[in-house]
Amino acid sequence: VYLQPFGDPDPENSIAATASAEDGGYRLIGVPPGTWDVLAVKDAQQGTFSGVVVQVGNVSHADVVIE
Repeated sequence: VYLQPFGDPDPENSIAATASAEDGGYRLIGVPPGTWDVLAVKDAQQGTFSGVVVQVGNVSHADVVIE
C-alpha cells in the first residue's frame, strides 16, 4: 500500500508505504495533513482510492478495491 501525492500514480513518488495484514487492513501513521491518493498493489492487480483528506488529530479511512 502506497501513499501518493494527490493525482500522482507513480509509486516511485510515494511518501509512505506499508504492507497489508492478512485481512487486507493497513495503517499509515504520521501522515502529513493534506489530500492524498492510496495505491494498493497485489501481484499484477492494483486499486486506487483518490482524494483522502488527512487532518491533524483525525483518523482517515480509504477502502481500496483491487481489481
